[in-house]
Amino acid sequence: MQYKLHIAFASRPDMVDDAVESVDAIGNIHLWPNGDNWQYLRTRCVGLADVHRLPPMAPVSIINLLLHKSWDDDVMFWMHNDAYAKPGVAKRLLQHVTDLHNSDKKWGAVFTHYDVLCALNMKAVREIGFWDPMFFQYTADVEYYGRMRAAGWEIDESTFGKDDVEHRQGSITVQSDPSFNYRTQWRERTNFDKNYHVLKWGSWPGQPFKYSTPFNGKTEKFQ
Repeated sequence: MQYKLHIAFASRPDMVDDAVESVDAIGNIHLWPNGDNWQYLRTRCVGLADVHRLPPMAPVSIINLLLHKSWDDDVMFWMHNDAYAKPGVAKRLLQHVTDLHNSDKKWGAVFTHYDVLCALNMKAVREIGFWDPMFFQYTADVEYYGRMRAAGWEIDESTFGKDDVEHRQGSITVQSDPSFNYRTQWRERTNFDKNYHVLKWGSWPGQPFKYSTPFNGKTEKFQ
């Protein structure tokens, strides 16, 4: 099974050491900092396959880049930099995903604490495509996993849970970058992304899609 494990982040490099160490059993870890700490991480973090320096990018664009870098793999593991896998979880996750890969099940993703640490079947991703960059940050995940389910790919949410992976607080960019925070909160207050979801699928985020094709197959110019 060919795979990479990606961790992207923009702030709180002090938490990355713990995140990387906790998933060492999975291995082939690629770190994607989009701040000024990449040289520090290259020398400090152990167990890394590589550290890739990013320019400032929106969260959805970063995820799409990770998907692109794993496009020809069998599986893409993805971990939030403010996560910590409890002892033994990484090994169990790798074995579980390996078993799924070797089975005939039509699986699309395996969640632990939601997608704080997850695995994506790249066969499913190649069918579904990338995340919609019209979304800035929030709602994009809900819409993508909704597309995955609508295409018939199963999401495993029961094998692992919140007790397996800790989602630590204090490292997300929205709390440390005033400009990023302003843009994110504006979109939340105006329901920009949620209303776009309704326009695209005819339903509120988290609800079954009303349309079978984006925008109900409309091709005319928006009036």
